[in-house]
Amino acid sequence: MREDIIRIAKENGADIVGFAPASRFSENDPIFKIFPGTKTVIGLAFRVLRGIYRGVEEGSTFYQYTTMAVENMEETVMPMAQLQLAMALEAEGFLALPQRRHQQIMAEKNSTNPEVAFDAVWRGRTQETQMDFAEAAVLTGLGEIGLHGAILTDEFGPFVRVCFVLTDAEIRADIERKPMTVVCGTIGNDEHSVGLREIIDIKHGGIEKYGIKVHYLGTSVPVEKLVNAAIELDADAILASTIISHDDIHYKNIANIDRLAKEMGVRDRLMFLVGGTQITPEIAVQMGADAGFGRGTKGIHDATFLVERRRELEAAGKWPR
Repeated sequence: MREDIIRIAKENGADIVGFAPASRFSENDPIFKIFPGTKTVIGLAFRVLRGIYRGVEEGSTFYQYTTMAVENMEETVMPMAQLQLAMALEAEGFLALPQRRHQQIMAEKNSTNPEVAFDAVWRGRTQETQMDFAEAAVLTGLGEIGLHGAILTDEFGPFVRVCFVLTDAEIRADIERKPMTVVCGTIGNDEHSVGLREIIDIKHGGIEKYGIKVHYLGTSVPVEKLVNAAIELDADAILASTIISHDDIHYKNIANIDRLAKEMGVRDRLMFLVGGTQITPEIAVQMGADAGFGRGTKGIHDATFLVERRRELEAAGKWPR
């Protein structure tokens, strides 16, 4: 995903792309007021063309800098790049919120333009929260702060404009930090495979897309084989699919996987997810799974749960790896 973000940003005019996990920012940082679910901040820097600021240096023309290097950049070029990037993230099931500098315009008397008349539109609020662009530029690796407060980049010095995208996407970075292996298959006497393949296959936007290593055992997999494979491959998780539900066989198989893993002494080091059109998430958990997924589930949902669950276990000192 990181590579895709960089590619999309650069195809739409960005010259430098940087990333920062939300943990780099203080807990009182404005980004958490703007978007409380922020997990990653993506920074974009756009160079100011040499010909545009030459007139300022030589004292021959100033207008082109303010219009082409500031107004048009921040009102046209940069927002389009942010929107393309945000749309790509949201197509993957994440939320994304572009952030650009607010225009510091004085509201005219009796104005109802929401961009400038905050007091009229927002019932007494005089301004919207704006993130600290200079700090975010440093934390996302775009550049450093110079003596006079300008953002200095290695490639273009101070001649850049910057903007950001706040998102709740963080899966790929977590997997890169600590690889994850999953063993999966359709359990019982069940030959259904399409749903599970869509959850795991990279071409369908499945969990492989986020860097998770998948060992697919096929269909009609005995529960014993699934648990044994997880042990042999030292997997982090079991992902079981089940469609057939007569006599509640799908829930019985869930309970059997949980029981076998406990008997073999590996339940505490395995995350266990189950999915299928007949699965009720709450009942799946009651029967021993860590999570259950029903209709409409996508790979991003499974991947998000795996990453967040592992992080929770690590924080509690319960993840033995």
